[in-house]
Amino acid sequence: MYVLISHVLTHAVLGSILAYLLNNGFQNKRMQNFPMLIYGAMIAISPDFFKYFLSSLISLSHSILFSLFLGLGFAMITRKKTFSKQFGIAVAIIWGAHLVPDSLEHGVPFFYPFFDAEISFDVLLLGDPWFLVPLVISLGTMFFQPTQKRVVSVFLTFAIVYLGVREVDKQIFLYQIKNQFNLTPEASIEVIPTAENLIRPLFPLDWFEWKYSVYSEQRIIIGQAFLLGRFPLPQLNAIYLSKNPLIRNDSFTYRSTQKEERQYKVLVEKEFQGKHYIAAMHQDKRTIFVFSPTDNTWYEMDKMDGDFLQQLITK
Repeated sequence: MYVLISHVLTHAVLGSILAYLLNNGFQNKRMQNFPMLIYGAMIAISPDFFKYFLSSLISLSHSILFSLFLGLGFAMITRKKTFSKQFGIAVAIIWGAHLVPDSLEHGVPFFYPFFDAEISFDVLLLGDPWFLVPLVISLGTMFFQPTQKRVVSVFLTFAIVYLGVREVDKQIFLYQIKNQFNLTPEASIEVIPTAENLIRPLFPLDWFEWKYSVYSEQRIIIGQAFLLGRFPLPQLNAIYLSKNPLIRNDSFTYRSTQKEERQYKVLVEKEFQGKHYIAAMHQDKRTIFVFSPTDNTWYEMDKMDGDFLQQLITK
């Protein structure tokens, strides 16, 4: 229930804010402003109606082209009215703005039907209180103190800055992952917001967490990290003797596996004496893998010196 309410609320609040801004603010009369806020909210949530009534058109309703034609259509319908041009532009902008929050969370076909590819930034879940609460405060200010444009701007700016911080933090974290693990060129790295927060939304600091996954032909690494630099050990850090290809789908990537494939838990990974090593363990057996850059493959060392293993782990 929280997922649905927060999703609809985010779109509705943003639609009302855009209606306020496009109308250049409101007069200091609350009830005269109320219809405009409702119009903005209804237009902003309308693209999602296609999910339930015309699901075959859901891609079209979430495209820039559709918002432009819709705005033009409303302008034509109201062409005899003095507000026709402004109203058509407002409809196009508010409808099109629906696509932006969606793209922060999942893929959106911005350029459908010319291009089917979906664009996703994966920096935010549409229930994140650090993004939603400032928008709600802006909405309340527009209704109760409609002339206080500065207050609206401050909280709207806070929400935008938070998005910027999330994007920068994600790029920093991607850089850390690439440097933390010796990854082969074909490795697939995904960093997304932690979806578990939608189940337990009352812990605000948990919304800063990221979930990451790394898949390559010989490795699987899965874990979580906190905003701005906390990088704990991954929950799963495994290496395999065999090299199995990656299977890439539209929404995720995974490594094809074989029956009874032996998985080694990585104990430590580091560059030592000019080579990349992984000390790993399967049940009670410890072994060392060395990376060969000539074919981008991890090989198990035939002979393992106990002193060398201990030195690798402890150094």
